[in-house]
Amino acid sequence: MKYFLHDTNAFQDEKISELYMAFGYEGLGLFYTTLERLAAQEKPIKTVVLKKQLDVGRRLEKCWTFMESIGLLCTKNGETLSVRMLSYVETYEEKRKKDAERKSQQRDKQGVPKNVRKESRGSHNAKGKVNKDKVNKDNTNDADASSVPDLFEQFYDTYDKKVDRKKCQAKWGKLKPEDHKAILEHVPLYIKEHPDVNYRKNPLSYLNGAVWLDPIKPSSRPTEKEMVY
Repeated sequence: MKYFLHDTNAFQDEKISELYMAFGYEGLGLFYTTLERLAAQEKPIKTVVLKKQLDVGRRLEKCWTFMESIGLLCTKNGETLSVRMLSYVETYEEKRKKDAERKSQQRDKQGVPKNVRKESRGSHNAKGKVNKDKVNKDNTNDADASSVPDLFEQFYDTYDKKVDRKKCQAKWGKLKPEDHKAILEHVPLYIKEHPDVNYRKNPLSYLNGAVWLDPIKPSSRPTEKEMVY
């Protein structure tokens, strides 16, 4: 538990008031610091360890004993806990879960099936029933559209020359599915013939020039025999 909330009118609580009357702000400081330690652990802490951490010496021992006597703190089997804090945490968690469930239910009531386009919601026949053929067609189109970015990422990563990404993606979106397939089959062969990325066309030039339709040409990179030392 990273933080522990308490009511803004906690000072009006009878036991808190008793603590303040007996030990002033020093008592309140010890009490809320103790709560922070307990909240951080979210479980009871050994009393001797807790007192050591809080530097509870002789001067504060009376305050500690007083808090136990009025029920602000509880010590059992050598461990200290705050029953009120644990009760609050349980109430807070229960309220948080109920709020999450309520919001989820509201979203479900207002939501639309993921695979149905907006226009398909208004597609009804003469009897007021949803046109199933229209919905199924839209579902298919959505599935095809959702796969396009994945195929582009496959092309862009395989080509491995990271330039003009946005322009490449825009060009990719204008190509036909059969072109996507042909490109993904051609690129590994093209890379094999041009292993040095510096001798590959930029990916945008590759797409604009429909290079996948051209026969594979050997790389123009000079071989070791051709190189002059």
